[in-house]
Amino acid sequence: MFLTSKDIFAIQHLIFERQHPLYVSEYQALITKANKILSSEPPSIAGNESPNGKNYFFTESPYCGWFTFWGLYGHSCRDGQVNPKANREDYIQLRRMGVESVVLSLAYRLSGKPAYKLKLFQFLESWIVNPESRMAPQYTTQQSHIEISASNIALFYGLSLIAAELQKNPPLNQAAQDWLQGWANSIDSWRSDNNFEDWRLLCRLAIFSLLDDQQQFTTTITAVKARLTQAISEEGRLVHELSRTKSLSYSLYALKAMLLSAEIAYHHGVDLYHVKDERGVGLETALLHHASFLLHNKKTWPFKQISELKKQEVALYELAHTRYKNEAFAQVIIEWERPFQEIRALQYISLTHSAVEEKGHKMPE
Repeated sequence: MFLTSKDIFAIQHLIFERQHPLYVSEYQALITKANKILSSEPPSIAGNESPNGKNYFFTESPYCGWFTFWGLYGHSCRDGQVNPKANREDYIQLRRMGVESVVLSLAYRLSGKPAYKLKLFQFLESWIVNPESRMAPQYTTQQSHIEISASNIALFYGLSLIAAELQKNPPLNQAAQDWLQGWANSIDSWRSDNNFEDWRLLCRLAIFSLLDDQQQFTTTITAVKARLTQAISEEGRLVHELSRTKSLSYSLYALKAMLLSAEIAYHHGVDLYHVKDERGVGLETALLHHASFLLHNKKTWPFKQISELKKQEVALYELAHTRYKNEAFAQVIIEWERPFQEIRALQYISLTHSAVEEKGHKMPE
């Protein structure tokens, strides 16, 4: 999906032979986190009872449930303001499963140590197989649409990294294939206009990539191309995110899903990075537009943004620079400073998807 065996070999070369400081330090950070996971219990959502049953995902909206005075004063939902009392336990466990799957699978592929693979297999047995702890592969509430999509993509990435090892364990491999087919059956149960749809299409690509369903994969590629036209304005704005209270954050969030879709397509020999519609608009149009608001001499973002941007929200430009070799994207990386953590799918993005040297000057180490 996001890395080939050739990519893994190149990263190992930079760590163990060239001992490039950026790669060595990020690899050490990865291994430190993986070692902590080795002593942890597998994630589970079964302890947080869902209206549909213990194995089904349930979470409350992070922005709703606020106190109102008899319904006359105040708003129960406040966009962009997280309610600390919201029931978020299933989401916490789902996020953990995704993130730790990537950490363990990357640690195994780069180090070759079986302990990381075996721990991930234990997690998969709990999350996919065990009836007392498994997560049913089905979308539930409206909130689940985005939270499952934006979290599952990390687990799908982890599965792709250990696909060859899973095949040596036929019962677990078959369970994983059946579980993925469950998501394939559920992924079209809803649609959206905003970033939810970008993450849904990304998950659809990932699922049918892992299931090796070429027909459905090709159908999704066509949908992603159409989505670029629907979601990106002529100047490069993400039109469905501009009414949010954190419109720049959500624009980058939607853009990240589009970029990751392009990366999956890239590994299947399909170039979504340079596709343009009849207006001459494509993914690069949106990336360039938003980059202009991320530099030190940046323009003022003209829409509502109630919080400061976090470094993790800018991490997508690490991958963007690698694929486009664009000087504006290099400047974003330099000004926000490596290393980057991409918290949805790629995690250690500066370790796995960075371009080290470009255009005659050395990128920061």
